Amino acid sequence: MPAPQLSVSSALRALPLLLGFALMLASAPASALRWDPHESERLPSPGAPPRFAQEVVFSDFDLAGWKHLGQLELESSALDMGNTDDLFDRNMGTQARVASENPARFVVRFASPRVVRRVVLAPGTPDSYAVSLAVVKADGGRFAAGELVVSDADAVFRLRDVPVRSFELTVERLERDDYVHVAEIRVNGKQTISALELDDLPTTLPEGGSFPVRISGRDDFGGRPDLTPIARLVVNPARAVALLDNRRAVTRVGGPLSLSARLGQLQGPMQPLLVQPLAGAPQAPITRPAFGYVELSFEGEPPFEVLRRGAGEKNANSIGITHASRFLDQRVEPGAAYQYSVRRVDRFGNALSKSSAEGRARTHSRTPEHTLTPGRFPVLVVLYVDSMSAEEAQDIELSIEAARLFLYRHSGGGMILEPQLLRLSGPTPSTAGPSMEGVEADLRRRGLRDDAFGAVFAVSNDIEGSFGNFPILGRAGGAMGRSADVVTPDGPLGPDPRFAWVFVHELWHAVVERAALAANIQGVPSAHFADDFARGLLGAAHAKPFDAGDAWDGQAALLADVDFWSKLGAPYRLPLATLDTDGDGLPDDDARLPMDERRFGSDPQRADSDGDGLDDWAELAAGLYSPSHPQRPDTDGDGLPDGNDAWPLANFRGEIVHGELPALLAAGPDPARPDLELLASWTAEALLLRLVAPAPADVFLEIDGSGELGRWESDARVADTQSADVWAGSTKLALRATHDPRGVFVGSRELPEASLTATLADDGRWHLDLRLPRELGPGARDVLTPESAERTQGLRLRAGQRLGFTLSARPPRIEESDPFDAHPQGEPWTGLFETHRFYDAILLPPAAPEAASEPDADTEPEIDAAADDTPATEDTEPASDTTPGVDTPAGEISEPAEGAQPDNAEGTLPTGGA
Repeated sequence: MPAPQLSVSSALRALPLLLGFALMLASAPASALRWDPHESERLPSPGAPPRFAQEVVFSDFDLAGWKHLGQLELESSALDMGNTDDLFDRNMGTQARVASENPARFVVRFASPRVVRRVVLAPGTPDSYAVSLAVVKADGGRFAAGELVVSDADAVFRLRDVPVRSFELTVERLERDDYVHVAEIRVNGKQTISALELDDLPTTLPEGGSFPVRISGRDDFGGRPDLTPIARLVVNPARAVALLDNRRAVTRVGGPLSLSARLGQLQGPMQPLLVQPLAGAPQAPITRPAFGYVELSFEGEPPFEVLRRGAGEKNANSIGITHASRFLDQRVEPGAAYQYSVRRVDRFGNALSKSSAEGRARTHSRTPEHTLTPGRFPVLVVLYVDSMSAEEAQDIELSIEAARLFLYRHSGGGMILEPQLLRLSGPTPSTAGPSMEGVEADLRRRGLRDDAFGAVFAVSNDIEGSFGNFPILGRAGGAMGRSADVVTPDGPLGPDPRFAWVFVHELWHAVVERAALAANIQGVPSAHFADDFARGLLGAAHAKPFDAGDAWDGQAALLADVDFWSKLGAPYRLPLATLDTDGDGLPDDDARLPMDERRFGSDPQRADSDGDGLDDWAELAAGLYSPSHPQRPDTDGDGLPDGNDAWPLANFRGEIVHGELPALLAAGPDPARPDLELLASWTAEALLLRLVAPAPADVFLEIDGSGELGRWESDARVADTQSADVWAGSTKLALRATHDPRGVFVGSRELPEASLTATLADDGRWHLDLRLPRELGPGARDVLTPESAERTQGLRLRAGQRLGFTLSARPPRIEESDPFDAHPQGEPWTGLFETHRFYDAILLPPAAPEAASEPDADTEPEIDAAADDTPATEDTEPASDTTPGVDTPAGEISEPAEGAQPDNAEGTLPTGGA
């Protein structure tokens, strides 16, 4: 129902009231709250309408609300940081930055003229700024309201109640002709208020508990301005609540109370409040002293207030409030004794329980021997549990732990996440934009404080998309999301691996781009690899090879390549000390870490537990998703000790023989049960591959023609195109092994020059034989290739060349059109190599001819693979390609020599990832 209009007679009756408010504004401090206990008996009944329909006041406009309602427009110079909403959010911690113009312009237009009394602009840095204000009045007239020079202060312009249609602020940075930072724009003027409400009033409080008072109104534009400085708080029973400074009220008695807001003759609805006694004390904190700090851990539901009593002190003093299950006290002296207690508190900081018994600690006077000090990164993970099932929430928590281990393993133990899960009921705040402002506001209402965490990650099924790098809760980096269509093996990354990817990738944005900026660390890659290579942050331009594949492999390579964790300070990196007796980098036994020697099964007294030449930390980080075995010298069973095996988790030979007869290149994923085998050979004209599988399969092959440069960089360009010699990502090769092979596709392009056969062998296994011509055609387009790089027709088939491979297979989907999707959601599949990671193989030169001898009577004469030992190049064909006596029809591959396949060749096509 629309609010009744103010009649002439009621307007005349309101005139003395307006004069009274004007006097009140002139005389009362801005933060003063009025409370009249004598009026407490006249509270309205619950749900009763306000006494009067409207009041006219002067107060700050709700610019953010008006903008979102379409009642206000803001035009600004182009921003390169922040957004225009940051200028109206009443938060000095957020700001917008203009890099292209100095001075910068900000124009505010109202849907209908507003009577304005004051305009304030708050710069975002403590530099000198010249700020001018130009006003367009309701009648279209324009005038200059003045120019101010401010330094570490707000620019305040006072007007004489001017009806304003729009105004323009010009902001010039004086000390340097570069970035213009603006934190806030505020406007004060005349408003018509039709409703009142007490915002964020708690329903319960402990005895003596206090709470912030905020009274909002409903204005004629539909906004909700803050009217706390000029409104009244009315309480029943009288004197049950006392008013404090800084907009806070404290309870004086227990039991049920009623509160309401009043502005002149306008009364808000009654709101109940129950004051309850304190609960019992929680358990005493567990203390863990170190050199320079004491770490405390707690049992129970946070938040907790931590109290400390030093030696000789009678009373404990509060040293902080935490929403985590741990707390770090760094304000300690070496070799000093302390006693700590805790009590549960609410979101306002009120004690909900009595104080616990004390836990004692004495700090170290020096760092003990064999101590590692890697530091830890506190992350708040916010789960909006009403958007998901209980099973989903549990899977997310388990996958966070798996992702935490991934980050730990591949950063060399440098990035130690300390996740704190906060499970919240109720609707997910809006994240449209995308923006985490709604999430931040929700967390602030629940009592979370700034700079308590290095990052905040929000999880909900109601979040559309995945995003990172938002400022949130002070200096923390924000990220949010639920899942992404990134192929990930089941198991190693938890029961919800699609979420594990979002968590790792978006957290990288939140951590790296926030923490590195705060620590003034430049040039950290973004993990959007094509952009990073283009900007020179990775690869040859970075003076380091980056031999990595897509997604998880690239992220792992970044973690190993980028080391800035130790340079960070609070809140991104907090102290952590742990014991490492054998000095291998893997701590002995520490439940705070993602992994230690006890859980890994290695010996904390020996750096190389199994004596295979690979120390225990290297065993932990050996595979992309999984470690090698710390007590098994040959993890993959291929006859090579792990320390001498470039691929300790895969039976991969790393060499491709020359000639028409393929030899074993890889078998796996389990060497004891080689369900898949890959055989390979090469000639000057083609790469020949044979996949042996227990059943028909769709096969997906990625090739990096540069070998050691990875998925995102190439040292050669395919002739006459912008593509490189990398057939990966959207241009991977897709093969179909059935009775009727469907062909070979490079992305969406069929490759007619390639030949493909599928046969059922006598042992019941399927052979998929592929002949890839040297002129393979264009590869990936998002690969960095230097302009000076050589041009090639496709595969560079020459001795000494390295090729990178990754291969996966799945049961065939005959009904699927070509080209077909590699890993549809919910389908079983397996990888011969670790998914996303390239395995590099070198092309061996032709074998040298042996001395002539009489052939054995029972053995066919061996055909030499080459006429001479000259390595094959793109311009020179080895003689083996035309050697007479080898009866191999075009497009087919002859059977490999006897013994080329392993004896243990039985098995079925596995359904899990490798």
